[in-house]
Amino acid sequence: MHPHDTVQLKNLADQKGLKSASKYGVPERLIPSWAREGGADAWMVTLSYKGRKLTVPFFMGSGHHGEEPQAYEVIGALLSDVSGIDASRSFEDWAGELGYDTDSRAAEAIFKSVQALAPKVHRLLGADFDEFSQAEY
Repeated sequence: MHPHDTVQLKNLADQKGLKSASKYGVPERLIPSWAREGGADAWMVTLSYKGRKLTVPFFMGSGHHGEEPQAYEVIGALLSDVSGIDASRSFEDWAGELGYDTDSRAAEAIFKSVQALAPKVHRLLGADFDEFSQAEY
């Protein structure tokens, strides 16, 4: 593949064998206020890749009611979150980049949860992390 070729995340996930299993419903404590207020569907999704697994809550907006999330959609959202953490030197750096108030406890809680998730996403994808993160969603 040439460096200028664009790889679609859906195709890459299919080719590499990234799988997902979803169960409707998420423990109440894991549902953020925006998802509750916006009527989002809440799923617990287990991604499987090369013998490794990662289970995460995943929320789909009201326009997707009843649609089970696909593996590429979940990994795409996770990679988006993790790329912001990987590129940041600090909470203030991350918050400034994403437009969060650096005095917000809610923003800091989001930062810490994604910061804790980042190594798990890296571990799930292993040596293929960069290839997945460079694919077009």
